[in-house]
This record gives sequence, structure tokens and C-alpha cells, in this order.
Amino acid sequence: MTSIILIIIIIGIVAFAIISTIMSKKNQKLEKNKRKQQVKEEIKKYLKEKENTKNVRVDFAKVVARKGKELKYRDVFDVVVEVFDSKANKLLEVKALEIEGYSHKISKKEYRTDWKVNGELDLEKTKYQIALSQGKIKLTKEELKIEKEKNNEKNKQLKIEDAKKNLEEKEAKKNKKIAMKNMEASEVKIENKFVPRR
Repeated sequence: MTSIILIIIIIGIVAFAIISTIMSKKNQKLEKNKRKQQVKEEIKKYLKEKENTKNVRVDFAKVVARKGKELKYRDVFDVVVEVFDSKANKLLEVKALEIEGYSHKISKKEYRTDWKVNGELDLEKTKYQIALSQGKIKLTKEELKIEKEKNNEKNKQLKIEDAKKNLEEKEAKKNKKIAMKNMEASEVKIENKFVPRR
């Protein structure tokens, strides 16, 4: 009797685990499709504003997330898109764009991401960077050394900029404290208040 109950409990737990993984995969797929649609709409808006192109269809050729210390808390993507005429289904152009996502917290477990097209990139450079990140192209030792030096220079510049910002913030706080002390000192304290007699 107890073995039957244990078997039923184990079957229930396994079924729950399978159903929850299937549902989470479905939700992830829906979320991914929703994000793709939002990004496509943003690209269409960008093309309409910059080039005055209407009635176009946008397909992603390649999408790669950027990596680096300066992009630690940002969602920045290099996207190669193919722009088609929606009526004739004819390829108009291939573009490389930089797209950034800004996340906003809606509730405790919900986030909303607003997407923005930062600008157009050089197509050949972007394709080269994507091929590098996917491992299709391998750099020689000299090229790796040059890349490393560039990254080190960037990191040094970022550290210098951060140090300058910190100094400016400290000085602003210090000036604010001094201003507050001056305000307190300039206030006239009235010790003997006039109280009318009745």
C-alpha cells in the first residue's frame, strides 16, 4: 500500500517537473519572439525617420551581443539586417545597426525593455567583428597583441574617466556641504521673542 502511494507521488513530481519545463520553454520562446518584433518595429521607425522608407520588411541576418567592461550593465547588440520591399519582396539593402535595450522594472518579477537604434555601423567592420566573435576568423599573434593593447588603452581611459567623475562628485558634495553650513550660519537666530502682554 505504501509503495503504491510512493510511486504515485514520484510520478506526480516527475509530471510536474516535465510540465513546468515545457511551459518555461514556451514562455521563453514567446518572449524571444516578442523582443524580435519590438526590435523590428524600432528598426522600421529608424529607417522611416532617417531614410523616409515605408512599407519595408526587416529580417535579421546576424545578431551578436557586444561584450566588454564598458558594456557590463548594458544590452548592446550589433545587428545585420536585410531590408525588403514588402510589396515586391525584393531586397533593397543590407545594413548594420547598433541596437540598445533599456530595462525598466515594472514589478517585483517583471521587467520591460525599451529598444533604441543608436545608429548605423560600417557593414564590413560589423561582419568582421561578428565573424571574430563566432570564431570563424582567427587572429594572428600580432593582431591579438594589437587588440589587447587597444583594449588596455580603452580600459585605462575608462578608469581615468571614472576617477574624474568621482572627483567631480566629491567636489560637488563638498561644495554643497559648505553651502549648507553658510546658509545655517547666515540665518539669524532670535533668542528673545516679542510676546505681547494681555
